Amino acid sequence: MGRHSRDALGRHDVVALGMYTLAPSPVSPEGAASAPTFEQIMVPALVGAGAEPAPTTSQFKLQPAPAAPVRKAAAKAPMKKAPADAGVVSEAEPVSEEATAASLADRAVALGLHRVGARPGLFTYLRQTWDRRDFGFTLAKSRIQARNQANRLGMLWEVIKPTLNAILYGFIFGVLQGGNKPENYPAYVVIGVFLFELFSKAMSDGARSITGNRALVQSLNFPRLTLPISSIVQELMTFGPMLIVMGIYVVVLGERPQGTWFLIIPLVCVYTLFNTGIALICARLTVHLNDLTQLLPLITRLLFYSSGVLFSVDKIFAHHPWVIKVYDFHPVYQVLEIGRGLLLSDHHYNPHHWIFLCIVSVAVLAVGVVFFWKAEERYGREH
Repeated sequence: MGRHSRDALGRHDVVALGMYTLAPSPVSPEGAASAPTFEQIMVPALVGAGAEPAPTTSQFKLQPAPAAPVRKAAAKAPMKKAPADAGVVSEAEPVSEEATAASLADRAVALGLHRVGARPGLFTYLRQTWDRRDFGFTLAKSRIQARNQANRLGMLWEVIKPTLNAILYGFIFGVLQGGNKPENYPAYVVIGVFLFELFSKAMSDGARSITGNRALVQSLNFPRLTLPISSIVQELMTFGPMLIVMGIYVVVLGERPQGTWFLIIPLVCVYTLFNTGIALICARLTVHLNDLTQLLPLITRLLFYSSGVLFSVDKIFAHHPWVIKVYDFHPVYQVLEIGRGLLLSDHHYNPHHWIFLCIVSVAVLAVGVVFFWKAEERYGREH
């Protein structure tokens, strides 16, 4: 190719031809006298003899290619608004989280599903607790074994501790009271200390039954009532040998066994109802107020000194009859008085205290169960 062909159809022109169409172009008068172009030389040879020469590119001018025809959108008829009762929502209305949760809860109930950890009815709750009595008993037994293995003397500490308390406090308070001591004061103190020990441990262990087993509560699904009940069973199993040792001490201290001694068993049963109610109330309170566990030893010690464990209320408050009347409504003091009346020949008590103790014990148990059950869903979710 010659220089003129490169000038007439350069590289950029070839590329640009794709964007343009060829249109006839008038021949300028100056073009006739100019040098022959590439088209003038090559077109005749390509067309052949006798053929009408095709128009050359010099007869066309470059024009921008028409844009691709745009398909006009068909005229749309105006949209008719759907009637209000057609079930079509024009705009999404915001739905509150409470409404969504309520609808999901209703659908779950319709499908027979239940929320995990939901509080059942009271009687269903009690039945579920009874169904897991083997779990509670096994838990109590394993704790006793673990506690005994941690000490060299093991189970003996359950007897040594109240014995030492009876000797120490009995001696101190015996000296302080002088002539106001009751008859057979050593046996009087032994019975008081051993029976109060059952109440003290039931309250303290029951208060820690939930907070001390938070990992268990958060891991397994079971009635939480099982834990404080298990602590009560644990203390009963521990108190069995203590009761026998207490009887031996009373005999050694000069008392002869009598038929009324067997009534100590129903007394312990009624006492256990009262202790269970107290343990349930304390178990829930310590979940909401964890600092209460720091006050429990102080509360226990205050009750120990004020419940007639180490002194005779009738003799100490002989000049204050109204104080004696107040003690008639003290459940722990009534248990101690009934126990001493059953085991000591020279100690007498009012038989009506049995009625009062039974009524109070059942009432405290009922209040404790309901109070504990009300917060079933909150155990393990706080703190």
